[in-house]
Amino acid sequence: VADRLAGLGWNVRNVTSVRYAVKEPTVFYDQTGKAAALWLASHDVSIHRAMPRPNAFLPTGGLIVAVTAGSR
Repeated sequence: VADRLAGLGWNVRNVTSVRYAVKEPTVFYDQTGKAAALWLASHDVSIHRAMPRPNAFLPTGGLIVAVTAGSR
């Protein structure tokens, strides 16, 4: 997913594993990134929804894309 997004021009700064219960591929956003997150979720078949960033995630100033096992 990261390689595909980078190939489309998105700035991918970090790829890592996190332990957070995500039931489906989701893009998380801070309020300033809401429009971009909604656009990404509606245009990328591997991202199913956009949601506000949980407090458990540190503010990033950008979007956080969380995928599940088997996401492409």
